[in-house]
Amino acid sequence: LRRVSITDRHGGVMDAVPSDAEFLVRIEYTVTSPIENVRVGFRLHTNDGTLVFTTGDTDPAGTGAPRRPGTHTSICTIPGNLLNEGHYYVTVACDQPGHEILFVHEHVVTFTIYMTGGAGAAVRDGRLGVIRPALGWSMLPPMSDAPASHMASSMRDA
Repeated sequence: LRRVSITDRHGGVMDAVPSDAEFLVRIEYTVTSPIENVRVGFRLHTNDGTLVFTTGDTDPAGTGAPRRPGTHTSICTIPGNLLNEGHYYVTVACDQPGHEILFVHEHVVTFTIYMTGGAGAAVRDGRLGVIRPALGWSMLPPMSDAPASHMASSMRDA
């Protein structure tokens, strides 16, 4: 493992990320001889150790891929409006799935998400949860002005 960094899409290193901004986790590593069935990935944790997610550079299949000698960079894009504000750290690992763990490096990089926009940003209501996704919602118009007893009957029948 050579380097792990949190960057913007232009490669600028960041230790504080706006909540509504996309950012990248860049993992740079060196392979000294050809190797088959390799996967490089990371676990994202909150400051208190809560696991947010695990991902690898061969997802969605998760199987390994061959690597030639040289310096490689695996890059994961994290969309804006996903993480809630707070402090996070990254643990990086490399393995041959189902066979051997090649390395694990705990807490290799830390960063902070700060609230700038996205879900709940206009009202500082302290939304709970590790993630704060901007999900799609729609609102249907009111149903007909049928009597409440009819509505209750319809709901029971459903």
